[in-house]
Amino acid sequence: MSVRQVDESAYANQVQQFRSDVASVRSTEGELTFDALSETEKSAATIGVAPDAWKPIGWLNQGHYTELLRKNALGGRLTQQIEVRDLRAHARPHPFELPNAPTPQP
Repeated sequence: MSVRQVDESAYANQVQQFRSDVASVRSTEGELTFDALSETEKSAATIGVAPDAWKPIGWLNQGHYTELLRKNALGGRLTQQIEVRDLRAHARPHPFELPNAPTPQP
């Protein structure tokens, strides 16, 4: 079996560019101020809601999904993935099954 030689000079330029980009970012890091933000960022910052507090609106998502299904606007694979995810989210564990036990493979 032979091993192909890799032309490291092709990667050297990319590595050097990455290193200079990282150094550039690190040199410009400083304290951020509200005045330095763009208008969009200022609007988002003044909403007063933590990013982790956003939750999906279930009835709106379900209505949108139903409408997309009715119009046949979703691919078959995507539809399967959504439905499997939905089934797993609402599935109840078997009464004799441990919550985090691995499932046996056939």
